[in-house]
Amino acid sequence: MNLKEEFKNWNLLDWWFKPHDVRFIRAFEWLVCVTMLYYFGNHLQEGEWWLTDKGFHVSAAGTSSHYLTPPPLVPSEWLTPLSIAFYSLGGIYLLGYGRRILNWVFFALCVYIQAVDQPSSFTINRMLIIYFLFLGLQPPTEEIDGRKMVSGWLIRIFQLTLVFQYFGAGICKWHGGNWMDNVGGGLFESMNYVIWSQSQGHYKNEISAWAINVWPPFLWGMFAWGTLAVETFSPVLFFMKSKPVRYAALFAGFMMHMGIAILMKDLIYFSLQMVCSYVFFLPEAWVVWPFEKIKEKLPFL
Repeated sequence: MNLKEEFKNWNLLDWWFKPHDVRFIRAFEWLVCVTMLYYFGNHLQEGEWWLTDKGFHVSAAGTSSHYLTPPPLVPSEWLTPLSIAFYSLGGIYLLGYGRRILNWVFFALCVYIQAVDQPSSFTINRMLIIYFLFLGLQPPTEEIDGRKMVSGWLIRIFQLTLVFQYFGAGICKWHGGNWMDNVGGGLFESMNYVIWSQSQGHYKNEISAWAINVWPPFLWGMFAWGTLAVETFSPVLFFMKSKPVRYAALFAGFMMHMGIAILMKDLIYFSLQMVCSYVFFLPEAWVVWPFEKIKEKLPFL
């Protein structure tokens, strides 16, 4: 069957609701929880500055109408017991217990962090909110041919959220900002300076401080063009039936996020949240295999 015939026979509802192995969702839950534990755990090392009145927090009067009113801060004496409770609940979740309730607990926690820590969680916390919201709404599992399956609409939402974020970012880069400015004498030359300039200032870390002085301009241009290609064409590339093309696109997207994580301070949290959704584009055998091996070694899980 050629591509034209396949498209003609394609059915949107079948594609949207097609059951998937529930272990896709379980793998995603595990990745999202680990990402949250890493993100919040790093901030909890300076928890008094982060969540109590010892640190800086935007006042209600200084909060934009587009944001939630800042909630009460955590009393200093509550910080340690709440941290212990947070890590304990995360461990319970990773072991596979109480997921349906804990998805809502973690959703509420992420909303709280978004409201209490607006400056640093402006962007990097929002994906966790979306993830836990939809995980809380996930449909019940059903058994089909002896396998636990889940309706595919939840997986499709996560897939489309990822690729439309990429596509929107790509379009904005083509039509706004300084990505297409003719700085340096021409289009290709200008692209050498886009990521180079963004790896400085607020986002600069020890690695990017070294890289901006050592790496050749053409390498920064390659990063920029690669980013544009992945983001703009992801809605097509990530759904390609050709496995080599799809895997190459996923690898390129993964490397893009690793570059962001390495070169830009604190954006490792953003990158980890984004690549969590990559699990839904992997072959089922790749996702199922770790669960089968874990079940062999730890049958009580």
